[in-house]
Amino acid sequence: MVKRIINLPESVLGFKFSRISRNDFAKEILPEVSQKTEKNPKLHFMYVIENDPEGDFGVWFEDAIRRVQKRCCWNKTAFITDCDRLSTHVKNFQKFMIGDYKIFKKSEEQDAITWLMN
Repeated sequence: MVKRIINLPESVLGFKFSRISRNDFAKEILPEVSQKTEKNPKLHFMYVIENDPEGDFGVWFEDAIRRVQKRCCWNKTAFITDCDRLSTHVKNFQKFMIGDYKIFKKSEEQDAITWLMN
């Protein structure tokens, strides 16, 4: 299940999830991105991943991030997770993506918000 993170700065769009499918991403995250970019086309993103996603997560998540990127212009994306496998996926595809990416531990969530705003 995907939850939108509220009480973030206006230029940050954040989501928290433990399990997420390609369908969840398309139905829950992409509409939020479209709505938010109408007001602010230059966003920062924050994804808080609660546990190790199963299956081919890395393959479809990279595709999903590319779809978000086509809809808006962003500077930074913070991934917050304690999952080493996810950190590896992010490191592998960040060289092909526009913008800055940084991986934070769950205990560093406030640091991630600060990084996004600076």
